Amino acid sequence: MDYEEVINFAMEHYFPGTEEERKILSIAEAMKEKLSKLVKGEVFIGGSLAKGTFLRDITDVDIFIRYDYERYNGLDLSNILGEEIASLNPERLHGSRDYFRVIFKEVLFEIIPILKIDKISKAKNITDISPFHVQWVTKFPELRDEIKLAKIFAKANGFYGAESYIKGFSGYALEILVIHYKGFLNLLKKASRWRKDKKTIIDTLKAHKNVMFE
Repeated sequence: MDYEEVINFAMEHYFPGTEEERKILSIAEAMKEKLSKLVKGEVFIGGSLAKGTFLRDITDVDIFIRYDYERYNGLDLSNILGEEIASLNPERLHGSRDYFRVIFKEVLFEIIPILKIDKISKAKNITDISPFHVQWVTKFPELRDEIKLAKIFAKANGFYGAESYIKGFSGYALEILVIHYKGFLNLLKKASRWRKDKKTIIDTLKAHKNVMFE
């Protein structure tokens, strides 16, 4: 089996079909509407669903509740959100800022409180910049399938996920790499040349000076 056959197999078996896409998007919009009636923040669908880079049998969906910066800066957003969605009987999880899990129509939603900011420098928590991730990745719709292939490859080889016990790549890190190298196969070719004793610097926007650019 050559690489083209492998890629075609992956696309056929792991890319979501039109009906699956329609269903998950419909459920997410229904959840968004439900939350909009409960919270005082702006409801924003994020993660791979918003970017169009999710795979078949998606297991969870990220929803961010964006609270007004001037009004809520300095307040405990997790406690505020927890009270607002108490009727959904959410599970509270600890993180850099606590967030919540709710199962709705057999889909697991992770609901994350963030501050609505207009520039990254105003972030008070790493999660506050998540909407910027979505905005950037969606500028490259032509690479969505390439990103999906990279995620499938990472999953198949056991290095998908930024959790400490996995020590792998987060979905966003893979998205950056695919966009940087302009495709999945290009990423594989370049990654095959990475060496432990030689730094490879990824600076897609050329934001840093006086470094070796990849």
